[in-house]
Amino acid sequence: MRLGVSVVDGHDHGSRAAKGTPKAAVNKCLQMVAVPAKVQATNPLRPGHWEIVIKEKASKRTVYCTVPADGGEIEDWVEMN
Repeated sequence: MRLGVSVVDGHDHGSRAAKGTPKAAVNKCLQMVAVPAKVQATNPLRPGHWEIVIKEKASKRTVYCTVPADGGEIEDWVEMN
């Protein structure tokens, strides 16, 4: 698990991805959140797939997004409030 990855604003997605986490995967999940958010953790899953854990800045909402490394179609999306 990688911690401490943050997004400065709603459009600064890829430049702050954790080392080794594909920018395309982070960008895809952050774009779907669509509000200012912070990446709390990134976890490699099976080969070529990542779990991106995102916390909204203005609420308690946390999203667990499973996405391929290339930023393709999101495979799983779980929201916790």
